[in-house]
Amino acid sequence: SYGCVETVSTFITEPPLLTLTTQPVNENCDNQDGSILLFANGGQGSYLYDIGQGQTPENIFTNLEAGTYFATVTDENSCTSVSVATIENEAPPTAEAEDSALISCDEETINLDGSGSSSGNNIIYSWETLTGNIVSGEYPIVDQTGTYTLFVYNLETGCQSSVDVIVTGDLNAPESEAGEDAILSCSTTSVTLDGSNSSQGNDIEYLWINEDGEEISTQNNVDVDLPGTYGLIVSNSTNGCSASSYVEV
Repeated sequence: SYGCVETVSTFITEPPLLTLTTQPVNENCDNQDGSILLFANGGQGSYLYDIGQGQTPENIFTNLEAGTYFATVTDENSCTSVSVATIENEAPPTAEAEDSALISCDEETINLDGSGSSSGNNIIYSWETLTGNIVSGEYPIVDQTGTYTLFVYNLETGCQSSVDVIVTGDLNAPESEAGEDAILSCSTTSVTLDGSNSSQGNDIEYLWINEDGEEISTQNNVDVDLPGTYGLIVSNSTNGCSASSYVEV
């Protein structure tokens, strides 16, 4: 009622500007081993960090694949700051080869070819097997069935890739059965050599030869009128395997 006045002064302060910086570490060889380290400054109190996986007080994120990440930091006043982090990938080299190959009587050894793989002065190759046999060569010659693995190394990045080649075998020989020995006489001036108990099929071929190695028939039986030793060679035209048997007349 007397017109008295009291004045009070209040100071309003503002915390430093909240900022966020990122430190990405690239993914290596498609291993999803990239990471991002976040650094917050300013703001008020403790921080919560998020790169799209949910908020956490931890400022390091691991086991990340290549890509672009939007990182956010939030302080106790719910102020936020956003920064972008990009993780790149050191891609592994390409290992490329035919996934299967076949050894047969026609091809007792084969070459494995990895020429479709990555190349360059920083690339080295290695063929290995635990179940087969490598005879020799950068494009290896192999002579046994088994699993062969091509390893391709990038000396600059340390990345490695591999591919398996399964070598199978078709080495089954047909059966050759020239039949029983036969006797020529004055009354029996010719005999039929019978190979009908040999293997049969569309891919089976027959060849009768005399003891001089001359061809006398391509059927599974043949009539002969001279004494001697006769051979029946039975061949599989698919895999090149063959078998022989002999009969005495």
